[in-house]
Amino acid sequence: MAQLVIDRIRAALDAVAARRSAGSRPQSVCAAVSAEAAAGTPGPSGYPLLAPLLSPSVEAPVGLCLKGDELTRAMLNSSTFAYRVEGTDAKMKPGIIGTAPGEHAEFCIDVDRLGRGERFTVLLGHLVSYEHMGIARVTCEGECSCPAEEVDAFVKGGQFSVFKAKVLELARARAPAAKPPPRAGCGCQLRLEILPKSGSGEFKFKVLSLMTASKPGQLKFGHQAGFNVRPEEPRTEKTEQWLTDSTNRVRERERKGELPPWAKTEAKAAG
Repeated sequence: MAQLVIDRIRAALDAVAARRSAGSRPQSVCAAVSAEAAAGTPGPSGYPLLAPLLSPSVEAPVGLCLKGDELTRAMLNSSTFAYRVEGTDAKMKPGIIGTAPGEHAEFCIDVDRLGRGERFTVLLGHLVSYEHMGIARVTCEGECSCPAEEVDAFVKGGQFSVFKAKVLELARARAPAAKPPPRAGCGCQLRLEILPKSGSGEFKFKVLSLMTASKPGQLKFGHQAGFNVRPEEPRTEKTEQWLTDSTNRVRERERKGELPPWAKTEAKAAG
């Protein structure tokens, strides 16, 4: 039994290391390890891997993990934020952007598998900077509730633009919503609206990533490793291809009518 446990841990670590080097997302790692275990893939000693320590039913209730252009899939058509890839070289930052007071973004969260009144956590990854940035008010609608909060993306002093994570505590509503959800899998709507006040004198707000989990501790891996959307090295042929692929995916979904008409793409190539 001890050897089986060791094999399980080794296989999981090997899978994480391999997929990290390939630049995959943390949820892909979990899915791959689970699939290997379910298929009875043998470990180093020849014994099959044990079942996942966390079953799909445990991870499923609110397993949202999105960044970059993936965020557009969770947005409602009424949103006025737009997808853009900004920056050059190691400072590339793809995300969803609003630039004026009143502009808003609404993200869908599927809460159907949560119990009534059950709490969960959202990790909102956003840009903070010493210039241009404003304040967004975060509220919840539909089948969920949360305290209204203001998220200030302006940081006075210095000269930097970096990722920051805002932890939000939500709960599924104890009673059904008064009106049906805007679409399937959108019982809870997380709304961000840019406020008409700003420490920088401008109002930009940029969402970089969005994660959900039934427990805060489940978000640590994604926060530390999976949601650093900035490349770790100067732009190379590989990162140029990543930028092109990311933009092309959004354009293809626009062509197929899978994105709302306001969606925009912008790729700023290195000079």
